Amino acid sequence: EEATCREGLGVPSPLWSKAATQAIAALAKLGGGSVTLSDADVALTAPAGTDPALFDKITSRLDGDLPEVFALNPILLVAPETPAGDIAIPEMVATLSPEGQVQIRGPVINPRAQRTLQTFAYAVFGSDDVYLSTKLQNNLPEGWMVRSLASLAGLSQLNSGLATVSPNAIDISGLTGRRSTRTDIAQILIDRLGDGAEFELDVTYLEELDPLARMLSGDACVAEINNLGRKNKIKFEPGSATLDANSRDTVQAIAEVFDRCLEAPIEIAGHTDSQGREEMNLNLSKGRAEAVLTALRGARVKLKSLTAEGYGETQPIGDNSTEEGREANRRIEFRLLTPAAIEEPAPQSQTSDTANAEETSNE
Repeated sequence: EEATCREGLGVPSPLWSKAATQAIAALAKLGGGSVTLSDADVALTAPAGTDPALFDKITSRLDGDLPEVFALNPILLVAPETPAGDIAIPEMVATLSPEGQVQIRGPVINPRAQRTLQTFAYAVFGSDDVYLSTKLQNNLPEGWMVRSLASLAGLSQLNSGLATVSPNAIDISGLTGRRSTRTDIAQILIDRLGDGAEFELDVTYLEELDPLARMLSGDACVAEINNLGRKNKIKFEPGSATLDANSRDTVQAIAEVFDRCLEAPIEIAGHTDSQGREEMNLNLSKGRAEAVLTALRGARVKLKSLTAEGYGETQPIGDNSTEEGREANRRIEFRLLTPAAIEEPAPQSQTSDTANAEETSNE
């Protein structure tokens, strides 16, 4: 229900989804293992201990059913032989803590491989956060170092977790704040180990770890900013588009809210009361909106679709015959632009000069 699938464009055949469905159905009949589709190559891997007769029957049927172009690579893993004497089956274990600290324990084939593992771990996790405990073992399986490095690359995609490398498999489990992490780790392992790689992933997505989940949508962003503006009104020097000293703190607080906002088309709207000439009020409102936009850009607000517009005295929210009403009408508002609002023509004026104190009484 919560699965996230990466869409593949430019697939080799319009029957790619049919091939995927057939391969997954064959995997279900095996009762375990993995299936990987890479372009037109289908790798079906069965775990050690699978009945060979059953495996041959299922893979033969799948090979015949797959659409043209697709080629099947059946892989039946073999259980590792028990080493002679007291030598244990090799295993590398790496743990990643929520604080970013990494512990790596396991065998390496020689000092050069030991240095390679250490250098790679330092590059991925940082030298201050890695604790390495390795021992030399000269009978390691072929490709052991590549598998160890691939598991560390996969582990690095998690917020915290555990990676275990054994002769036939890689197991990676942990917590993440990105929905695509499981797919990303699978791709890393396939790229480094090939389509027949055997691995198990147990990755859990937690919303509290997701930086995007904590971001504000366009509506929520505008609501929080306007609420902040009502408590601490943005004001200007009388008759000008210069922010007064107290309002600069308000603009900085608004910029901090914008840091938590998802990209959305948001407009800074300037409004005035009805005192003074209509054209001058329109220009004044536009200049004030642009002044706020300039201040926000100076505070490193990164939203690309943030714009400024002036509406003069055309959208009053108070009675212009009273001082209280005029004060309410002199305001800066933020609004989320809908497609219809974006297409609306902006108010036009015949002059671009900003009103000065002598030309209008607008405060």
